[in-house]
Amino acid sequence: MSADMRKWFYLISGVIAALIPVGIQVGILDTGQGDSTTTLLAGLAGLIGGGSALTAGYHTNKQIKAGVHDPALDPIDQIAEAIPRVLEQQTTANAAVDRLRQITGDLVGVTPIVGGMAQQALDQLLTSHVE
Repeated sequence: MSADMRKWFYLISGVIAALIPVGIQVGILDTGQGDSTTTLLAGLAGLIGGGSALTAGYHTNKQIKAGVHDPALDPIDQIAEAIPRVLEQQTTANAAVDRLRQITGDLVGVTPIVGGMAQQALDQLLTSHVE
C-alpha cells in the first residue's frame, strides 16, 4: 500500500471512529449498531497497528542498509571528504570562466570602438573574482 493510500485509509478510519460516538449520542445509530461497528473498527485498528509496526520495521531496515542511522562523521573527516569536491568545483568554475573569456573576447573583437575598454573591464572583473 502506498504512503498516499495509507494516509487516506488512516484519515477515513479516524473520522469514522470519531463519528460513531457522535452518531450514538444524536440517535442516528442505536447502541447495538454502534457496538458492532466499534468492534469492527477495533479489529481494523489492530490490523492497522500491526501493519504500521511491520511497515516501520521494513522502512527502518531499508534506512539501516542505506546508512541513514550511521553515526555522523568527525568534522576532520568531513573536511577531508569535502576537499576533493571543492577542488572539482573550482576546476569546473575555472573552465566556465575560461569559456566566458573566450565568448567575451569574441564579442569584444566585434565591437572595435568599445573593445579595449570593455576588455579591460572584463579582465579586471574576471581576475578579481577568480583569484
